[in-house]
Parts: sequence; structure tokens; C-alpha cells
Amino acid sequence: MKALIVEPSRVYRLLLNELLYGFSISNEEVSTALTELKSNKVDLVIVAMNLVDMTALILAISATTNSSQKIYALQVGANDFIIKAVIQAELIARVKT
Repeated sequence: MKALIVEPSRVYRLLLNELLYGFSISNEEVSTALTELKSNKVDLVIVAMNLVDMTALILAISATTNSSQKIYALQVGANDFIIKAVIQAELIARVKT
């Protein structure tokens, strides 16, 4: 399994790397994580919820209509949730609010 750790603290990245011994780990700072996600298949992403250099809101997106998954996404830090297939007007309205 390939895991990507996105954590601003080098110390915590190294600690998580040691704790996940046996996994194929990629440790990234926030600024390089998106590039890593685009260029490599990743099975697991571990993201620090208190990223100091990331102020973006989190919009979760999924094909599921299962309300428990929507609730879970919101409970773990997503600011909003949208169901695929995305309607452009709805997406823009959610992004602007």
C-alpha cells in the first residue's frame, strides 16, 4: 500500500513514516502534496488537519448519496459536501459562499 503523508512538521512526518513501517511512504510538505497526488497512485492520504500554511476550505465530493458518508465527511473537517455528477451552477454557488 502506498501512503502519502501531508504534514507541515518534518518531525511528525518522520514519526508517521516510522510508525507505518512496511508501507511505501511519501512524505510531503503541503506545498508539494498536490503534485505528488497527481503524479503517483496513492492508496492512503494522511493529512494534518491543522495545517498552518493551508487556509483553504475543504469541499468533499463523492458519488455516494449515502447520508452517513456526508455526515462523516463533515465530522472529520470538510466544510461542505457535494454529490457527483456536479452541476456547475451548484458548484459555483457552494464555492462562493
